[in-house]
Amino acid sequence: MDTKYPEYCMTDAYGWEKLVAERLCLHYRDDYGLATRIVRFHNIFGPLGTWDGGREKAPAAICRKVTMAKLSGNHEIEIWGDGEQTRSFCYIDDCVTGIYAPTYGSIIVSRHDMQLDAVA
Repeated sequence: MDTKYPEYCMTDAYGWEKLVAERLCLHYRDDYGLATRIVRFHNIFGPLGTWDGGREKAPAAICRKVTMAKLSGNHEIEIWGDGEQTRSFCYIDDCVTGIYAPTYGSIIVSRHDMQLDAVA
């Protein structure tokens, strides 16, 4: 198995859909010379993001949990995970810049994984 792709992606349609789309882009680039840019964003948040219903991002979820605990008088909240995990977050304006820069700018990374902070 290619270690570039986490194993959990191979068992979930959500992960497969992303990988197949990326591979199709790369094949069109290689076979037909199509200019291709691939960016991956994680945990995008902003002013129009949801804060309830189970689809919220972690910053909104913790704010909701603390607020609800305060209002309900039940001062216990559930924290996801074991406290050892890390997450990256991307504000929506940075996401737009992250799409615009490689599309119209000079940031092009070819076939190498690179984090945005490495080119910023």
